[in-house]
Amino acid sequence: ETKPFKKGFIAGFVKDKNEMIQLKTEDGDKLLKPINNFKITIRPGGKTYIGDFNNNGFFYIDSLLPGEYKLQIEAGTYSADSVFVTVASNQTTFADVFLEKDYSIPPSVFHFSPNDTLNNTDTETEIRIVFSIPMDQESTEEAFSITPDIDGKFKWSNEDHVLKFIPENALDTSSSYEVYIDTAAKGKNNMTLQDPGRFIFNTKRTHVDVNGNNISELRDSVATTQYLEISFSKPMDKNETEDAFEIEPDVEGHFEWSADFTKLRFVPERAYATSTKYILTIDENAETYNGLELSSDYIFEFTTKDSHIHPKIISLIPGSPADTVYINTDIVIEFNHSMLIDNSSRIFSIEPEVKGDFEWNENNTVMKFIPKNLLTPGTSYNIKISDKAENSYGIPLEKDYEYTFTTNNRGRLQLVKNYPNDNQKEISTYSKIKLMFNYPVDIDILKNNVSFFHSSGKEIPLINFSVESNEENFTVLFEPETILKNNAEFNLFLSKESKDDLNIPLLDNVEIIFRTEDENTFRGRIIDEFEDISNWKKIDSINVSEGISVNKSYFEKSGEKLISGKHSGKIVYEFIKEKGLLRLDKSKPQNIFINGGNAGIWIYGDLSNNLLLVKLVNDNSEYFDSVVDTLNWSGWKFKKFNLSGFPSQNISLVSILIKHTSNGADKGEIYLDDLTVSENTNLTKEEDVIPNEFSLEQNYPNP
Repeated sequence: ETKPFKKGFIAGFVKDKNEMIQLKTEDGDKLLKPINNFKITIRPGGKTYIGDFNNNGFFYIDSLLPGEYKLQIEAGTYSADSVFVTVASNQTTFADVFLEKDYSIPPSVFHFSPNDTLNNTDTETEIRIVFSIPMDQESTEEAFSITPDIDGKFKWSNEDHVLKFIPENALDTSSSYEVYIDTAAKGKNNMTLQDPGRFIFNTKRTHVDVNGNNISELRDSVATTQYLEISFSKPMDKNETEDAFEIEPDVEGHFEWSADFTKLRFVPERAYATSTKYILTIDENAETYNGLELSSDYIFEFTTKDSHIHPKIISLIPGSPADTVYINTDIVIEFNHSMLIDNSSRIFSIEPEVKGDFEWNENNTVMKFIPKNLLTPGTSYNIKISDKAENSYGIPLEKDYEYTFTTNNRGRLQLVKNYPNDNQKEISTYSKIKLMFNYPVDIDILKNNVSFFHSSGKEIPLINFSVESNEENFTVLFEPETILKNNAEFNLFLSKESKDDLNIPLLDNVEIIFRTEDENTFRGRIIDEFEDISNWKKIDSINVSEGISVNKSYFEKSGEKLISGKHSGKIVYEFIKEKGLLRLDKSKPQNIFINGGNAGIWIYGDLSNNLLLVKLVNDNSEYFDSVVDTLNWSGWKFKKFNLSGFPSQNISLVSILIKHTSNGADKGEIYLDDLTVSENTNLTKEEDVIPNEFSLEQNYPNP
């Protein structure tokens, strides 16, 4: 029994016999230069192998029967050579080839494609010719011809070793073509072809095919909004194919293509009729971009379902719980289909009636109704979406849709109280401004929407914004950057663009005009700068205060608020009874009035509406409580003591009192600075008087 032959292989390198190249290694090694674009002819058999352009000179010839072979090697400007190789079964035989330069060799055609003779060349083929050396483009293109003649363009590559001819249109089917390069073609060495190049190939009979569509399995029950997608075997000409497309009965729609133009999608713009047979036809004139047509008309029939798929509402904002719906809410309705938006005002209604505008998202699936004004607190609203609402295919909602929501009782942002008040006078030139709102405000938005002006129109920056809040109110405090002028008018403007923490705006703009107090000066001496408070007793150290929280009421030296120096005195108090009284005593009475004159002290008010008094004593040891003022201002004001009418010309300060009034705050804090007397007041040496020429400006209001 004879066993079948097993095949062997030949591998090796084709190299320049003399020229060396240096490797990019640390040692700079050298090796013989590999040769590109060589041609090996194998004898017997005549099989050829063409080398590539990868700069390695490698070849590998497979599927050879065992035996002796002669390899004939050609390579451009190298002398041809040959080697003999013995091939063994299932083995690779190595055979390196070394060629010598020979610039006298003319160019030749090494390889061409297509090179079949089996009537199997595709009609969209490109013609490729490989030359032995780089060619002159102009003479080679002129030497090129193809029969029958066809239009096309040339493209060169691989340093002008390779010429491509690309036909402008598809080749004819079942046709024979002859490509010819005559000997007028020159290499870049100016030598002409040694022999003309000639080859013949035959095209196969080919048409573009329809591979199928996306609804073939649903042809008897197709949704009335279903797009149709047709797949082709080759990239199609867009215009020719769309012109060849027809559907009966007629349906409005548009075309979409895949990136490679092998898939055509028809998207209906209105729904198909229900329970209706449709016939899709693509006639044979549909063709590829290079003219390949269908072999015949493509016809496909399908029947639609007996009902439409109606659009649905899939989400609603706001929801139903009343405690979550605020008066600044927008109404947002989301559909599961892209909707027609031209009839928004006809399909949407709200009771009680609310005027507003409509917005849709990009793909028309979400409709937003934006009321022009805020909704009413604690009110039920009924929303209705009519069954006339249609999706982009013209299919309406299956029925009307209604739902109700109720707004919570939280109203809009309001300014409930402010200091200074509008048209108020006698405001301190150091005044702090206080705005009380019914709800928490967005402080950053408010900063950008409040402004302060002198009556001349000059704007004054505002600084030191802070907030105070409780369960009922939210207060914002701030102050002008500079001390204000006496007896001057100022304007505070608060824009209605100010918003609360829910983004609900103020009802209207607010304008507050006020006037600062007149200048009030007298020459005097500061007899207590409050830089040292050891000459004052601890609050309630002898149980003289009434109805106060002892733990939360105290007197201390402070650097927070100042008229002069580095410190002032700070009284912090908290009443726990309606008729509370806080008493701050001097360590010993301090003489402030001898034989006439004035006395007073700087007070930083707290707007508490409690009563500020001083307890005085005369040289007959008679005590008197004298009212200084109601603490109904903010900032520093100089307050004179009312010393007239006392039955003595020698009066001393015993205590400073704060009396809780019926409308007064339960707690607060005030500051004291620069207790001052007239220059003509004779004081004893032990009272450590600091002489000073003092100019007093009364800067805070007494509204």
